[in-house]
Amino acid sequence: MDTQAQKQLFAELEGLLKDQVELARQDRPAELEVLAEQAQGIVDKLKQAGAFEPARFEAERQRLRGLYDRLRLTLGSQMDQIGQELSRIRKGRKTIGAYRQDLG
Repeated sequence: MDTQAQKQLFAELEGLLKDQVELARQDRPAELEVLAEQAQGIVDKLKQAGAFEPARFEAERQRLRGLYDRLRLTLGSQMDQIGQELSRIRKGRKTIGAYRQDLG
């Protein structure tokens, strides 16, 4: 695979990561998963071409790393929010159970 084709794949991967960050912010996990599968296919192609080895693609790798880190932070934040909501639900269920036991 020539350098121009590799640069094109890096650009496609960068676009997919940007879209994934936006979908994560919008809480659209199904669509995010589809893009993640597409991104994995591109990563596999780049690995096979050895594009992650040469220093000439360092700038592309750094941009991808930054986007990947943003995606991880966004997903981590959502997981924290989900955990807090689950905790509230559990407390609510315990309260209902206590009422049921006292009244029942």
